[in-house]
Amino acid sequence: MSTKLIALAIAAALLPVAAQAAPDAPRTLAIRYSDLDLNSAQDAKVMLHRIRLAAVDVCRTVERTHAAILKSEACRQQAVAEAVNRLRAPRVTAAFDALSVREHWASAN
Repeated sequence: MSTKLIALAIAAALLPVAAQAAPDAPRTLAIRYSDLDLNSAQDAKVMLHRIRLAAVDVCRTVERTHAAILKSEACRQQAVAEAVNRLRAPRVTAAFDALSVREHWASAN
């Protein structure tokens, strides 16, 4: 059985991160999904959840300034969008698009 995974990479320059190895090295995290059928709407939602959790981990900051929190949120959003795009799984993309619309409307109200 082949191991399926997608790497989530973020340019370290976007965000000051705890325990960063090198200043310009991107942080990466592998997300395994060999247990999922990405043609299934339910499994696509599970994959999107895994991507979002990984993005939170990759974009975590120890700083608690307003600017750092905004950068962390922007990093998370970019990481999720890039990972979904790189995965090229239509059901995951659809789940991401639906979530993005809901988040947009929730923040507008």
